[in-house]
Amino acid sequence: MDSNYYIEDFTENNYKKIIEKVVATRKCILFSESDKKLDGNEILLRHDIDFSVHRAYKLAAIENTLGVRSTYYVWFNSYFYNVFENEIIELLRKISDMGHDIGVHFEAGIPKWGGGRKDADIVQGYFAEFNSKRGEEFFLS
Repeated sequence: MDSNYYIEDFTENNYKKIIEKVVATRKCILFSESDKKLDGNEILLRHDIDFSVHRAYKLAAIENTLGVRSTYYVWFNSYFYNVFENEIIELLRKISDMGHDIGVHFEAGIPKWGGGRKDADIVQGYFAEFNSKRGEEFFLS
């Protein structure tokens, strides 16, 4: 990578240029497609949505214009957004409707959860609550 690259260079226009270079030489596939026979020319794009679903939506739209699909992982414990807010649900639906997958950014053993099987039960409860609010199954299993 260019040694003169700075975090402020990570703009939506520069992201588009990066993805254009990627798709010129690689086929982007979803994590849900990674069990298929691959020829080594694939790349898996994933995004952990740690801070902003709004920004993730903009990146998803850029990828969509280039015919790229990727997997976006939401974080139920984010301090920066609430996955149960209607606006956030709508943005995630729009990301999904573009052909991207939605998954869960899960960190096992978060102290307030307790670890082990209890973590899995909590995440399943989140899925159930989110999907009931959404009105359909939404997340990757």
